[in-house]
Amino acid sequence: MSIASRTRSILLFAALCLGLLLTLSDADFGWVTDGQIMLDTAVALREFGDIRTNYGFDTEGFTAVAGRSGKYGLGYSLVEQIPLALVEPVETAFGAGSSNVLFPMMNLILTALTGLAVAASLRDLGAGRGTGALAAAAYAFGTFAWPYVSYDFSEPLQAFCVAWAFRLAVACVRSDADPRWRAAAAAAALGLAILTKASLLVLVPGFAIYLAAAARRRHGMPMLAGFGVTLALALAGVVVLNQLRYGSWRDFGYGVEGSRFTTPLLTGLYGLLLGPNKGLVFYAPVAILVPWGLWRGLRSARRPEALLLLGSIAALLLTVATWWSWEGGFSWGPRLLFPILPLVAIAAALILDAAPIARLARILFVSCLIAGVLVNILGVLLNYTVWFGIAGLSTKRVPLSIEGRPSWEYVESEGTRYYLPQVAVSYAPALSPIVGHAWLLRVRYLGEPFPLSALPRGPGAPLIDYPPLKLDLTPLTEGYVLARLRSAHFWLWDRLRRVQREPIFAQPIYAGSLTRLGDAAMAVGDGDKGLEYHRRAQRLMALSAKAGAGGGSP
Repeated sequence: MSIASRTRSILLFAALCLGLLLTLSDADFGWVTDGQIMLDTAVALREFGDIRTNYGFDTEGFTAVAGRSGKYGLGYSLVEQIPLALVEPVETAFGAGSSNVLFPMMNLILTALTGLAVAASLRDLGAGRGTGALAAAAYAFGTFAWPYVSYDFSEPLQAFCVAWAFRLAVACVRSDADPRWRAAAAAAALGLAILTKASLLVLVPGFAIYLAAAARRRHGMPMLAGFGVTLALALAGVVVLNQLRYGSWRDFGYGVEGSRFTTPLLTGLYGLLLGPNKGLVFYAPVAILVPWGLWRGLRSARRPEALLLLGSIAALLLTVATWWSWEGGFSWGPRLLFPILPLVAIAAALILDAAPIARLARILFVSCLIAGVLVNILGVLLNYTVWFGIAGLSTKRVPLSIEGRPSWEYVESEGTRYYLPQVAVSYAPALSPIVGHAWLLRVRYLGEPFPLSALPRGPGAPLIDYPPLKLDLTPLTEGYVLARLRSAHFWLWDRLRRVQREPIFAQPIYAGSLTRLGDAAMAVGDGDKGLEYHRRAQRLMALSAKAGAGGGSP
């Protein structure tokens, strides 16, 4: 890479980091079960070298039970060792939960590096200088990657791994340098992706075929050996960890839930791609341009890469579309498609050098980017959990004609199934999170249809008509939900304005994890370890409190 290219990459990375920093929140980590389980796994690994926590999920995947590891891969928990190592010095210096920002900062860096991989891939494919930067911006701000910087899911790491696997594989084929280390690094990235999310195993055949086809033309066995040996070692590590954590090399923690592919294919495809509740074209509008980009790629010298993009996107899409929870549970956008968002941005950007209509292509691409910003800022200004919580306050269920959902989500009467409102949020267009967030932001900023100061509402408050729901906000007294409704809690702006931290966020989530692990250890009869976890939690809280009393800036 030339000095000029390296400089442009550094500037792009810095620009992405700065843009994401402006809307980063440290108030979202540590509150949702998925994130808690991965954090607890990371803390157990750091504190005692344990790869198992003392609790997890039953074989149905719904109920927490003692004596079993959490159902999520170790990848994200391994990467969380970096911010965990910095928690104590930050709490000692500043106190008041100041270390919590380290975790979304990790996601911020992963997201910016993923954008860098998008730009580098397009450069390797011969795209124009501005194309890579525009595609990187589209990924970071024009898709639902943006709000996930502040959410404690593992998807930013998954996307990072997939993006760099693609970039390194393309460099193997198109660079004149020795491809062996790049092939090995691409395999390592895929291995980390699979260690983080087992379903990403479906991407491996596409990468293997792409490199095998290239090997026939130029680089031969050294490249394939570097890829194959590294991937084999990574997969061997995954199955060994499965054996140690769950008692079977084939068990990835999901039990029977992992084989529950009960959603009709067309239902899942519609919901993931076109549905107003979770559709990719709404949460990542550049996806609209992907067919055009792939068509252009297939008709050019980029045909092998276009086939790899097409195969990878289709493989994950078809896998997710038939799973029982294709929508990814409580989340913003089609969360389970997040890992292929960098590939979507790359595929869409293939239109940008479309002479003689490059100007039209650029206008369309920028328009989709702006539309993505306008949609996803709703998930930045308001945490996704709030709308699901508000909908869950409804006093009625919603009739839906859908298949593949588990029986505990609905009641059936006279041949009609009535679903929980939280499920209907992913199916009923009127309950789309996009519309719901816009409605709640009206409450925050305009006081319509009621002023936010009216919450919590007293006994006997009237129901709010939100067809098809009737919302009873009387039970809305949870401090976390109310705090998220009142403010986006942007870390940088709160620090610059010296905003007093709300008590509910003024404690290190590391200490909360230690406390949960201590309770779990005691629940399974390991009293000594449980007491040690609690001692360490109290020590960290004491350090935090001492720093806060000393005038440290939270």
